[in-house]
Amino acid sequence: MIHIKNILHIIYCRGTLNFLYKYIYNLIFGRKIFKNNLYIKNNFEKKIDLLKSQKILVGLDKQNINYNIPFLYEVLKNNNYIKKNFNGLIIGCFEGHSTLFFLMHTENSLFYCVDNWDQSQLIKYSLNAEGFFNKNISLFQTRAKKIKNTSYNFFQNNKKIFNFIYVDGSHLEVEFDCINSFKNLESNGIMIINSIFWRGFKKLNKNNLSGIIKFLKKVKGYQILFITRNTLIIKKI
Repeated sequence: MIHIKNILHIIYCRGTLNFLYKYIYNLIFGRKIFKNNLYIKNNFEKKIDLLKSQKILVGLDKQNINYNIPFLYEVLKNNNYIKKNFNGLIIGCFEGHSTLFFLMHTENSLFYCVDNWDQSQLIKYSLNAEGFFNKNISLFQTRAKKIKNTSYNFFQNNKKIFNFIYVDGSHLEVEFDCINSFKNLESNGIMIINSIFWRGFKKLNKNNLSGIIKFLKKVKGYQILFITRNTLIIKKI
């Protein structure tokens, strides 16, 4: 049922035939990738639980990337991110769950972690998110650079080009975050957009997918790698 709703949402938001095709294709043929990399997901969840039981990690109860982990790992593996030196950018960090996954599954990465941890927004989820993030990434202090700021201010001042970008910021700024992330992504770089089918606003055209579709129609030079039930993964070409 959820897939039918997502397909209808794609059509409503005027997604291209290629976007719709990629989503349906992944429903059918993505199962093999999911199955082959399921152990990565299971091992990561066990490691998080173990570190939480040891009080090394805190929070991390509200997460929505776990289903997508097999596809995230497939992209890291296929594009040699596991071993190579690269600069990554994460827009929207919350308690650090996604950040931890990328840090734990790459050996020579440096991630710039951008979030303003706005208390007025966090009240819906976790007012302790920033403190939890600080503690959770303390294991990777040399490879994670925290930047407390809005994505707008960050992109206004940023002069870096990134090899890898993960977008999971404000639902009010999806189109802006995607366009500016793509501008700051190197050729052959990977960009992952999370929560693409999030529908928290009453007006469907105000939700994430609408902004994402608008972004895709404004830029050129990308290849859609995967569209899972919650993420869009593209390569800049």
